[in-house]
Amino acid sequence: MKRYITFALLLIIAVFALVSCPSSYRPLEKGFDKLSTNNIDEAIDNFSYVIDGSLVNPEKKMLAYEGRGWAYYLKGMINKAEEDFHRAGDSKEKKAGLSLVYISKNELNDSLSTGLFVLNEQEEIIVNYIPDPLTREEFLKTLAFSSLLVDSAHYTDIINEIDDENFIDLIETIKDGE
Repeated sequence: MKRYITFALLLIIAVFALVSCPSSYRPLEKGFDKLSTNNIDEAIDNFSYVIDGSLVNPEKKMLAYEGRGWAYYLKGMINKAEEDFHRAGDSKEKKAGLSLVYISKNELNDSLSTGLFVLNEQEEIIVNYIPDPLTREEFLKTLAFSSLLVDSAHYTDIINEIDDENFIDLIETIKDGE
């Protein structure tokens, strides 16, 4: 009987501790909110809080790395952004961020191999939680320039996915050397 009472007390204490502890989900959501409103330093603080938490669900931690990767990218801290994107989960947002990091580092072949996922992506918005959401069309345009510069076999595939005729005319003019 004493064991049951002890067990019940421990269970009550554990439930109370879980309910009264701040959730790691709140800083994660707050980090994305801060990121979307261009409060980059506050976003980094919130994402770091989640990353440093020892009881945080691994999936939430990977999302925090993704968010912090974008925050670092937007601050121009390219190496830190790359590190965090490598620790993030396998999402379109992470791949787009890592592809842009590679462009910033002039690693255009890596950018293309990372960013080609967009050819199979149907969603209009690739990243919706940054101050200026990254659309599929804008990301394709970025990849088009990269593919042109490295003479990639994927150039035509990328161009065929772009709707902006003025952009296509411009890049074709550049390609033809006019």
